[in-house]
Amino acid sequence: MYSRVGALANRRGGRSIARHGLPFGVVKRFFLVFLICLAIARSLSAADVPDGPYESLVLHPDDDPAIDIAAWLLPAERPLGTLVLIHGYMHSRRQLLPLEWIRRDPGWNLLMIDLREHGESTTTFMPSTLGYDEVWDVKAAIDEAERRGLSKPYAIYGHSLGASTALCWAGRDRRIAGVLASSPFRNAWKAAEQTVAYRFSEDAAARLPSLSLISPWRHLLEQVDVPTAVSARTDLRIWILYGEHDVFPTADQEAILRASPSPASFKRLLQIPGDGHSRHWLWRGNQTVPGHDAFVRDFLQACRPLPPTVPIYRAWPWASAVVVGVVFVTLAAMVRMIRPMTVPPQCREDQRTGPA
Repeated sequence: MYSRVGALANRRGGRSIARHGLPFGVVKRFFLVFLICLAIARSLSAADVPDGPYESLVLHPDDDPAIDIAAWLLPAERPLGTLVLIHGYMHSRRQLLPLEWIRRDPGWNLLMIDLREHGESTTTFMPSTLGYDEVWDVKAAIDEAERRGLSKPYAIYGHSLGASTALCWAGRDRRIAGVLASSPFRNAWKAAEQTVAYRFSEDAAARLPSLSLISPWRHLLEQVDVPTAVSARTDLRIWILYGEHDVFPTADQEAILRASPSPASFKRLLQIPGDGHSRHWLWRGNQTVPGHDAFVRDFLQACRPLPPTVPIYRAWPWASAVVVGVVFVTLAAMVRMIRPMTVPPQCREDQRTGPA
């Protein structure tokens, strides 16, 4: 059939091959260019790896050990902690390679994972559950960090789906000191509606709930509720950054922070002026809003525990001897000053007899 169409097009001097009026030669060239671009994109994606030393890992989540979670471990020379990086929807760990600088300065181990149904992890014909099952991938990363004895504290940087999934699991796992959430959604089902409205139109978003009446997905996605998850911990540090024109608006970000019972000092919200939903790491800051990298540095510093207070006699052993000596000399001087003056016996006898 294809050869007959091609022959017909050639006999017509390269004119329309169907009702669209496109010259057959143009179609062939376009298709060839498309295949070449696709091959180049795949080769570039395969070559898109960390600049420094790294180790490729395969993790197995507890809910289904048959699932492979692809990961990279990027060790720091003198690690101050371990940061798990989690990508957004329809992306992979390569999305967050621009954050590799974190392992050099301030110097944290980086553990980058591909969520299930993404990247090089196990993929099936099932769609992503937007955090319902993916929380087990996050747990697998924290378990691996602990199994290897990687430096603590453990923290997470996640974007969009990765941010919300990280917050949902962190609400259950006290090993996680904090989450820096880049454009998290408030609720998975609401996020599906918001994304359709953002990408297409309000009418398309309005039709989406009617489809759920014949599908089990709505009930599942509605259970992925970030405010409910973070309300379970009083010691979780939550820092959120998002774009001024983000898919998920300010009200959603404030609702997440408001639901957390952690102290106010543990929570921060940063809106990037003029930005949308992605590529927040390009923001360099201005006179009033700090840059992305500065925000990340401050977050990592805040996640580290304060150094313990060491008593002076333990910090400087010789100091105790000096202090004791000074106290002894001072007390001796004070005793001499307040001791009553006594008259020797010979002087008292002379006073009674008087001069001869």
